[in-house]
Amino acid sequence: MLGRRDEFIAMPGSIKRDVHWLPEEDDQLRDLARAGETIANIARQLNRSPGSVRNRASRLSITVARIRKVSLSQ
Repeated sequence: MLGRRDEFIAMPGSIKRDVHWLPEEDDQLRDLARAGETIANIARQLNRSPGSVRNRASRLSITVARIRKVSLSQ
């Protein structure tokens, strides 16, 4: 649904299209990247496409893991 960005209502499971990133989403992106999440996982959590997450991370100079780090504790 398009309109003003503060009027956007995402349907469950839908990907936000043509919607600007909010500062809170940038913060979530930073936190998830710091936690070692992959682009695919971040995209799911933010309801964004992987390409959108990749582009935003690049624009903000955020490094995102290609493969999720798994701890091998015994």
